[in-house]
Amino acid sequence: MIKWSENSFNQPSLFIQGITNNGNNTYTITSPNHNLSDNTYLGFWSSSPSGSIDTQSFNAVVVSVTSSSQFIVSFATGATPSSIVPGIWQMAVLDNFDVWTKQFQLAWSANRKTRIGAQKYFLDTTTNGEFTVNIYGSQSTVSLDNPSSLSAISSNIVRTCPDDSLGLNDNASEQAQTWHRLASSAIGDTVQLEYTMSPSQMLNVEISIEPWVMYSTVLDLYPSRTLA
Repeated sequence: MIKWSENSFNQPSLFIQGITNNGNNTYTITSPNHNLSDNTYLGFWSSSPSGSIDTQSFNAVVVSVTSSSQFIVSFATGATPSSIVPGIWQMAVLDNFDVWTKQFQLAWSANRKTRIGAQKYFLDTTTNGEFTVNIYGSQSTVSLDNPSSLSAISSNIVRTCPDDSLGLNDNASEQAQTWHRLASSAIGDTVQLEYTMSPSQMLNVEISIEPWVMYSTVLDLYPSRTLA
């Protein structure tokens, strides 16, 4: 498998020998010696009229490996797996990233917890790029800014593309780099950030392959209430 230096995705490297519809948007794929594991994300590449593999059409995630030559995938909503032609289409492994900051403790010397407020990210301007920021407190593995939580009042998604809802308009699309603000807030004995792509982002072709660079991060950290 080759990581293409000029792009942000892997070269198609897995052969599709057969594909069977299981219903509920899941399919069994036959691919000899695939060497995949559960929760691996795949891009499905179609062929051009000349026969070359050149278009990533949609993504899927491996939900179960049944043998060395077969596995079950779940496709993104709106994908059309019926268009896959065994023997011609190929698959590429999609890499996710998982970057964690240190655990910030701002005021232990004053017997105080730490509160994180707004975060500002300086990033390349892209057309479709975005990623997810998860905030953890007090060494917990449960994210405090998950939108599914009733206590969450803001998004945990940082877009690397112009977004009118964030006030990024006018000439923002012409800028090579852009500041993006995330107005999440959390309190803990410590606070820690995780930068990664969510399952929905990994299943989106345009988001999953968009290249970008994060140049700088500014975090608002404050002393909070008394430690337990």
